[in-house]
Amino acid sequence: MTRVEAVNAKVERADKHITDLSVAIARFLATNPYKVGSKNHPVLEDATAFFVENAKPTPPDISVIAGDVIHNLRSALDHLAWHLVEASGKTPGNWTGFPIFDPDSFKTKKDKTGFFERKVQGMNSKVVDAIKVVKPYKGGNNVLWTIHNLNIVDKHHLLLAVGFTSPHFTVRRQFDIPLAGWYPIKEGDNIVTITHKVQPEEQLEFAFDIVLGENGIFQGTPLLVSLSTMRDAVKNLLFDFSHSCSESGFKAA
Repeated sequence: MTRVEAVNAKVERADKHITDLSVAIARFLATNPYKVGSKNHPVLEDATAFFVENAKPTPPDISVIAGDVIHNLRSALDHLAWHLVEASGKTPGNWTGFPIFDPDSFKTKKDKTGFFERKVQGMNSKVVDAIKVVKPYKGGNNVLWTIHNLNIVDKHHLLLAVGFTSPHFTVRRQFDIPLAGWYPIKEGDNIVTITHKVQPEEQLEFAFDIVLGENGIFQGTPLLVSLSTMRDAVKNLLFDFSHSCSESGFKAA
């Protein structure tokens, strides 16, 4: 097994978890966990208000699997760092890791530099420069920062995976209204009010998904989309290093 294959094994495990997650989400949504009710608007004449009549809680296994995806992606990056040290002819240690950080968490520039240098200790200068180009910090590469941060969050509590409305809802087909997404979905929440008296025979279409509820760039984004974007970012990073850092021996067994 080459170093690239060894690191990719972690990403492949993340892929497996994403597949499992898609099944778990589809199974949950197939139970129609969110029921929408309608009522005459209390003030507006000939208007209909839609609200959440019933909302089942998101199964915890969805959050658990999402956390497994995040953990394997973050672990893949640390495995990458380990192999980059070995490929440079040095010995990794407990300090070795892919240096993702929040610049504002350091009191001084010296502290930040020390953290970075400790993580990449033993890597040759070309590899270190390549890592710097990636900008693996909050505000530089926010996808990598999100992976790192959510991995820490998941160590303390389940990631918040919650219900979410689709961006549109349709009544009478031609009546297509953009909706502002919101989360979490709670019983009694208002969804939208339309200036039309909805008749019993009219077709109403509300679609729901599961989104990531944690703070950050993916908050409110469908969970599968968020995790797939993070996975692709790690895959692309591994691909780039496997080519641009070949001179350091990264491809060697």
